[in-house]
Amino acid sequence: MVFTNWKSSRFWAVSPLVACLLILPIERIIGSFVKDELFKWRFFPHYEALVQKIESGAIPISTEGQIPATNYDSSLAYGVWAQRDTNDVLIVEFWYGGAGPPPYHQEYVYVSSGIIEPGSDLDKRLPYKAKLLDKRFNGKWFEASD
Repeated sequence: MVFTNWKSSRFWAVSPLVACLLILPIERIIGSFVKDELFKWRFFPHYEALVQKIESGAIPISTEGQIPATNYDSSLAYGVWAQRDTNDVLIVEFWYGGAGPPPYHQEYVYVSSGIIEPGSDLDKRLPYKAKLLDKRFNGKWFEASD
């Protein structure tokens, strides 16, 4: 109807284009919000429990740093790495996305000090990072990508 009577409804002829241009940014905003809420309420307790096991020594940190998949639910992350830096700060990385077009890797990072030291290996590897600000995260959780 729109295309056959375009003279009488010329403004409606561009409505599909306008709808597409509006949907794309809205989808990104809503998708990001849903992902954040899913992490906060569904997955975060499992991530936190794994960090507590690593901190207590129930799950040992190997020299390679990779935590065996038998120690965590594989739906949480593709891989989990843990290490202690020279200041005995525990750093646990949970890879949950990526390996495609940028960002190549997406991960949640727990840093027991709450600070990613400027110039550290972690700082160099993950140039894009943001501290997760909800009270539940105690200032020790980051979302990062490379």
